[in-house]
Amino acid sequence: STKDTPGSYFCYDLGERLAVLPTHYTLRHGRNDKEDLLRSWELQGSDNGEHWANLHSRENDSTFRRPLQVETFELDETGAGAADADDDRAYRFVRLIMSGANSSG
Repeated sequence: STKDTPGSYFCYDLGERLAVLPTHYTLRHGRNDKEDLLRSWELQGSDNGEHWANLHSRENDSTFRRPLQVETFELDETGAGAADADDDRAYRFVRLIMSGANSSG
């Protein structure tokens, strides 16, 4: 499990021959208890793994409330924080960064 440390992240590298143009993404709380629920995060995309575009962000979000909950988020939601995103850009790398304390922190 990930510690309650802002800046923790996971990243997908789709390889040299694949890229994705995301419109939605899905997250799941992966434990059988109500501890450590994700509250603040940023979804980012990159074509080279060095320069990142902010695709979506949430701060102090309480969407996740129960064990093993699954939620899908749309990238163009009003006020969702996608200022750096290029609507026509495909990304080889996609990462999710924990940008604040979880529900236990």
